[in-house]
Amino acid sequence: MKRVTMQEIAKRAGVTKATVSMAVNGSKRIGEATGKKIMDIVRELNYIPNESARKLALGRSGAIAVIAPRYNGPFMMSVLNAFEEKAFATGRYLHSIQAYSTMHKIDIREKLLKQILYGRKADAVVLISLRPDDETVELYKKEGIPMILMENKVKGAHSINIDNEAGVYKAADYLIKKYGNKITFVSSMPARSNDAELNPVYDARLNGFKSALKDNGIKFRNAMVAYTPGFEYHEAPAAYKELKKNNAGINSILCSTGDKVAFGIIEAVKKDGLKVPADIAVIGFDDLLPLTLLSSPKITTIRQDFEEIGCAAFDMVMAAIKDKPAKDMNVIIEPELIIRESA
Repeated sequence: MKRVTMQEIAKRAGVTKATVSMAVNGSKRIGEATGKKIMDIVRELNYIPNESARKLALGRSGAIAVIAPRYNGPFMMSVLNAFEEKAFATGRYLHSIQAYSTMHKIDIREKLLKQILYGRKADAVVLISLRPDDETVELYKKEGIPMILMENKVKGAHSINIDNEAGVYKAADYLIKKYGNKITFVSSMPARSNDAELNPVYDARLNGFKSALKDNGIKFRNAMVAYTPGFEYHEAPAAYKELKKNNAGINSILCSTGDKVAFGIIEAVKKDGLKVPADIAVIGFDDLLPLTLLSSPKITTIRQDFEEIGCAAFDMVMAAIKDKPAKDMNVIIEPELIIRESA
């Protein structure tokens, strides 16, 4: 079957190819009657625009790049899923969201960003838990490609952040007031090499813990904190053992590394012959369903709404592409303390 061309549509409608192009792209520069006439012919002849040519003419790639250190945790995957679902719901950028991983390496991040920029491979770039250097941010701004940061903030880029510090503060304050001052904390292990990415999220969460201690008259000690290399259940027993060894008579553990670690801590406490929360209260982070409800006891946790975060990120991308705002857009989402049985 012969493909209908734009020239044929133009000839049939008695207009120029440029006018057909404007009608197909929804331009307001042509009259309503002319636009309707052209679109009626388009539908009648089943005309399919050349998408590659259309994108080239508009100066767009038709893709959104999403870059993260890895897609191996519940936060990254859940937020990306919500982002994609919003794209499907709106009908924009269907099948055009490109996910990239930096493997926690700074050089890979910068190489990716430059390839996307100079190759015009995306209409916008979303970075999750990554901080681009100032030069790269300026280059993107100059080229008119919006950059949206999640869990970070840099001048010249738009951002969406969870108030991690406030969320942990609320949970730590709750534990201290209910169970006393023998509180401890589980955090993510800092970067172990100069070429590895630093995740600002866990600094913010640790700051929230320290602020709650200070406001409750408790002196912070490094021994109050145990670090896990990741966010998995099997990493919890070692962290629990370290906290017990370095802190006499602990009565609560706040796991900022997520609910999988919190679940592992709960199981470790039970294997130690102790009860949760009667002997040691435990709070997680994320509200990872159904895990938090299937655990015995059910896990008290700091909920960050993955769907809200992903949808807000997509909306910000669309606004940045369409409106090209002069000022940086910054959104802060408040986490919620969900009280269940473990604390």
